[in-house]
Parts: sequence; structure tokens; C-alpha cells
Amino acid sequence: MSEEIIRLNSIKKYYDENTRVLEDLNLIINKGAWTSIMGPSGSGKTTLLNIIGCLDSATAGSVSINGTEITKLNQTQLTRFRRENIGLIFQQYHLVPYLTALENVMMAQYYHGVIDEAKAVEALKKVGLGHRLDHVPSHLSGGEQQRVCIARALINEPKILLADEPTGNLDQKNGEIVLDLIRQLHAEGHTIILVTHNSDIAKLGQRIITVIDGKICSDSACTFEINEK
Repeated sequence: MSEEIIRLNSIKKYYDENTRVLEDLNLIINKGAWTSIMGPSGSGKTTLLNIIGCLDSATAGSVSINGTEITKLNQTQLTRFRRENIGLIFQQYHLVPYLTALENVMMAQYYHGVIDEAKAVEALKKVGLGHRLDHVPSHLSGGEQQRVCIARALINEPKILLADEPTGNLDQKNGEIVLDLIRQLHAEGHTIILVTHNSDIAKLGQRIITVIDGKICSDSACTFEINEK
């Protein structure tokens, strides 16, 4: 039987009476699953991802992650929980421009309270950037910057990886490199939740959830076959 890792019960997100982003949303995600989330712009999918990622809070309802009800945590506790349990990969890279690739990854360790340069080097080698440790973001391609972000997301060994349009700013070649990395991480046991507009990318997962007007309008298993290279 699959082990549950995320549960959302009756989640609502309102910014004001006229801006209702999520409406009574219920969702269960199992440990080790790859769930793709699709929907038009403004549908609420990124807000949903941000709530799971402890970057935003629900107006009403409960969110439990790995047995912890995060809706009961204060901001300091939420920040700590996110650092210990969740890795975040964004469409925008959010790298510190004056720090090297290695230093950007080590910054995530700093906030976690443990600095281990050798581990940061290994994380960058894992994403194919062992030869680019000392390069600042402006000297890296878009694909390389996104791989630094993946290394940064992995450095504290999170159970869950959240990716919001991770290939949105990349050309096809670099997009495929990033997707191959995400496939590898899923094969290693990470729980993946990926937001995308691209149906072909969504089909790489095991399950596709479509969000429209703040509600889940479809939830289906994915039967897409991936050809081995």
C-alpha cells in the first residue's frame, strides 16, 4: 500500500472577497510519486504549489506534510520545516549574482545551519557542473543556472521536490537535460510535484492534476510510455 506524504483538506485561498484563488481543494499525494499539475494562467496551480512549499499559507483548511500539520506552524517553524523537507526549483533561477555556483549551493546549507563544501561540490557534480564551480551566474548558460538551482534544492536532502515550470526559460536541449535530472531524482525516491503548461512534460509523471478556477477538474493516472535512450 502506498504511503501518504502530503494531504490537503478543504483548502481555500482568498486575497479578498473578489480574489478567490483556491476553493475547497482536496488532494492526497503519496511518497515517491511524480505528480504533474496543469492549468491555464491564473488557475491557482502556482498558489497550490506555494502552499505545499510553505511559501504561502491557506486562508482555510489544513495541510499535512510527512505527518506534520503545517497550517499550525508559525512563520519561523514553517521556514525551518521547508528547509528540512522541501526542495524548490523555480522558472526564475533566484541565484545570488555575485556568488559562484558553489557558493550559491552552500548558501542553502548556511541557512540550514551546516556547511559542508565537499557535499556542495558533489551536488554540483551530480548535475554535471563539477567543472563550473567557480563561475558566477552571468558566466553560466540558462541551463547551467537551472542545474545550480537543482543542486541547491538537493543539498539538504529534502523528501519532496517542487518544480514550477523548471524548463520554461530553457531551449529544448537544456530543457531535456533538466528533465533527465528530474527523472533521475524521481527514480532515486524523491516525491516530485511539477507545475507545467506543457502536456508532454506533464506526461513524464505518474499522475496529472488539472486545476481550473481554483478547483481540481481532473485527476488521472498517466500511461505515457517513455522510450529508453
